[in-house]
Amino acid sequence: NAFLKMKPAPAGIRPPAAMAKHFEPRRDVTLDEALVRLRRAVERWPAATPIPKNPMMGAMTKPQWERFLCNHAALH
Repeated sequence: NAFLKMKPAPAGIRPPAAMAKHFEPRRDVTLDEALVRLRRAVERWPAATPIPKNPMMGAMTKPQWERFLCNHAALH
């Protein structure tokens, strides 16, 4: 799978339609609050257990999740 390889996946990959709604920005959360939430999530990551299933990829190890997240961030 391209997301788990050492190079970023090509741009334009779309989630399944049923998942797309989960990627819409919430209108009730300000940018400042979203940044606070993101920072908290990043702080929790090193101690995260069990590793949650990825909705698109299924079960992954922590290193696979980290590669997935880095490749995803590279698309932005």
